[in-house]
Amino acid sequence: MLRELLHQGGGIGEQSILQAFLKNALGADIDTEAQALFTALQRSLPLGGKDYGYLLANSAQDICSLDSLVSRVPTTHHSNNSMPLELKTFVAYMDEVQTLAIQHRNKEKAKRKVGTQSASEPPKQNSIKLPLRGSNCFDAIPCAACKHQYVFIEGDEDAIWQENLQHKEEYSIVKADYKKDRRSTRTKGQLAKPPKHQSAELICMCIKMKCSGRADGKGCDNCVEAVKNNKKNGGSGNPLYEQGRSACEVCNCQCTVVYKRSDTLKLSTQVLDEKEQQKNTSNDPGK
Repeated sequence: MLRELLHQGGGIGEQSILQAFLKNALGADIDTEAQALFTALQRSLPLGGKDYGYLLANSAQDICSLDSLVSRVPTTHHSNNSMPLELKTFVAYMDEVQTLAIQHRNKEKAKRKVGTQSASEPPKQNSIKLPLRGSNCFDAIPCAACKHQYVFIEGDEDAIWQENLQHKEEYSIVKADYKKDRRSTRTKGQLAKPPKHQSAELICMCIKMKCSGRADGKGCDNCVEAVKNNKKNGGSGNPLYEQGRSACEVCNCQCTVVYKRSDTLKLSTQVLDEKEQQKNTSNDPGK
């Protein structure tokens, strides 16, 4: 379709029917950049020749640029007979591609992101009663999302590690038996998939860290530490809470992420991407 459209009425470097139509429809001569676009597409899609993969792959952006150029054509030209039939087919095809792209983008957005909880269920943090403050109940690694040090580990990681090790050893035996059977019988049966790696669930507890202005800072481990350090320096009260407002970043944190330890890197990357997106949007409000 596009091949014939690009070559109707002209060869490489010559004006085709499509170029003549666009020149008439847009009311202006096609500039040098547009001319280079047509030449590149004509070379990528030679009439009666093969689609050379490396050329066609490089022309993907050129096809989108052509679609952008055609989209500037007034709608009156769509209804009358001045628009080439192949161009109408191309426009309809690109409209369908755009619709599918939007559907795919919406589908990806609808997928639950790493760390998010189901909106139909109460947050997991509500069901957790933390041990006494100061005890070793938090993970040594900070939260992958907010970077605070108050991540509760749900599950026995030693038991999980032992279970994963046992599954790995069992699968090694299955794999060895499979290779042995293949050598002796030359069968083409498929090897069973390896067992899924289990991982502890990590729950950020920042949402429950609230001292509510208490002078001793109890309710938030970060405020308790601030009070202790303040007393050592001869002060009193909670230095992070003044005039009815908290300056504690943990008390003010609303993080509620829940994620598998194996998803730590994925969540960190996701958070960085979101921050970069927000930064770009704030720098260019028109987007």
